Amino acid sequence: MSNKKSIPRRPINRHRQTKAASLPPSTSSIFTSMELNTASWKSNTPDQYAIEGYQKNLVAYRCIKEISDNIGGLIWEVYNKRTGRVLDKHPLLDLLNRPSPFQSKTTFFTNLESYKQISGDTYVQAVGPDNQPPKELYVLPPSKMKIITGDTIQMPLRYEYRPNKNSTSVVKFDIDQLTGESEIMHIKFFNPLSQWYGQSPIAAASFSVDLHNESSEWNMRLLQNGARPSGALIAKGGLQTTQRQSVRDAFTEAFSGPRNAGKPLVMEGDLEWVDMMLSPKDMDYIESRNISARDIATTFRVPPVLLNIGGDTTYSNMQEARLSMIENTIIPEADSIMDELNHWLVPMFGDNIALRYNKDEIPAIMTKRSEIYTTISDVSFLTINEKRELAGFDEIEGGDNLPTTTTPTPTPVSESETESKQIDITTKESETEISNNHFHKYNNTNNGTTTETEDHTHQYILGDTKTSVVNGHRHLI
Repeated sequence: MSNKKSIPRRPINRHRQTKAASLPPSTSSIFTSMELNTASWKSNTPDQYAIEGYQKNLVAYRCIKEISDNIGGLIWEVYNKRTGRVLDKHPLLDLLNRPSPFQSKTTFFTNLESYKQISGDTYVQAVGPDNQPPKELYVLPPSKMKIITGDTIQMPLRYEYRPNKNSTSVVKFDIDQLTGESEIMHIKFFNPLSQWYGQSPIAAASFSVDLHNESSEWNMRLLQNGARPSGALIAKGGLQTTQRQSVRDAFTEAFSGPRNAGKPLVMEGDLEWVDMMLSPKDMDYIESRNISARDIATTFRVPPVLLNIGGDTTYSNMQEARLSMIENTIIPEADSIMDELNHWLVPMFGDNIALRYNKDEIPAIMTKRSEIYTTISDVSFLTINEKRELAGFDEIEGGDNLPTTTTPTPTPVSESETESKQIDITTKESETEISNNHFHKYNNTNNGTTTETEDHTHQYILGDTKTSVVNGHRHLI
């Protein structure tokens, strides 16, 4: 097997030649603001991803910021693997809360995730005394890192850091060929074309990123040209080379740029203006930008509604969209970082501890869990421990019995209360309407007595006896 120093990235360059329609032999043209060039796509290098995808494209920038800011806001905990108890103080926790004198925890994890989203790779260097836990952590730019491979395909030989391409100074980080231990932690996305380097999400969205960037540039140039499409001046009598250049320069100076927008075009002699481009309406400029923006957001697994992209109505509200991003994007990314830190960093501090992030502290998850807790609490056919297990808590003593429900017994009514509720009906056509739990007696001319203790509503009219009763009971007056 050949000894390769590195596995280079394969650039993607596609060209499509666009030819202009030929003009009649008796005419000559002066192209004022449009040159018919080949359509090309940018190469996929880490530097190009950073420039075209992060610095120039607002959609990709916003997606990366949404993801990295959420990762940077996670609350990390160190806990005892045997007891599960969270440790309030530990050197590892101190290191994560202040990875270096120049970075906070939030900045460190935000940078770590940003590099991964931009280039597909992220590298972290551990700095400290030999054979002791590290004292500082640094995120290194992927564009300055190189993986040196050896004769085996399972493990590279070392990592190399070069400050710039022309620098002769190289920092080497060896990899233990037996254990794989190194000062460098390398986290990467899956790449089907490389065993050593990850694939950036921008690579999958590169066509959409380029299209979105070019449409922005096209719109800017269109405005600079007075919102007029490019075209050609046709001289029917023909022009010499020096005349053609002179007319082109004069036309550009007089009519190009925002200051010249709206100026009337005055043609002399045998000159004629012919449009050579489609109008913004024909190109459906706004819709094409929205489609490209949604494609970019989809690649990063960020709901387009969070980016305020027009035309997207997939989510009924922002809360559902944000919860979807947390569950489908942030949590998988956080799990990946947690696993790598537990494999690379945590063993330097001992074998009895582990690292995790607190999901309950994520605002979107807190709202969802509150709804789950309410639903579980209202269930009557589960024991307390079964409810606690569903909610993610440990069992408690005496929590294996089903809750008992008791039927409330009616409160006895005293004689004084009975007398206070007696209603005397002595006048003809008098009318009484009563509701709610009560105990009452009616004495009329017939000496009839009625006792009720149910919720009901009824009406009595003397002389013309009428009774209106609810709750399935009747009585006689």
